Amino acid sequence: MPDSELFQDEARRECAEVNRVFMQAAADGDYAAMSALYTDDAVLMPDGQEMIHGRELIGDYWKGAGERGMRDVVLTTTEFSGEGDFRYEIGRVDITIEPAGRDSVILFGKYILVWKRTPGGFWKLRADIWNLNQAP
Repeated sequence: MPDSELFQDEARRECAEVNRVFMQAAADGDYAAMSALYTDDAVLMPDGQEMIHGRELIGDYWKGAGERGMRDVVLTTTEFSGEGDFRYEIGRVDITIEPAGRDSVILFGKYILVWKRTPGGFWKLRADIWNLNQAP
């Protein structure tokens, strides 16, 4: 049975708040906060790289991205839907990179997120995949 419109709107608001926390944590360089937004069994699928399994390794990935100059991530949701304990989100991503000794650059791409409602009722990222519109 499809979820009510009210429940769908509530899930959309809660996931948007998690995205806001994610973007702020990226800007602050708080990689532990970023990884805490993923389920224990989450899968991260970065552009041009192998899959990364598990919250701890995902945290290591984001820390490495920060060390390579990632300074800002902006997520713009274009589609959000789903039922039950799962939702998906499609959108655009802008990633600001400031490599040491070089000018900053903004990379543009797109993403798909799979959200899972945890037993505690919180929405967390179960799968995260993105790719860039152009090679950096």
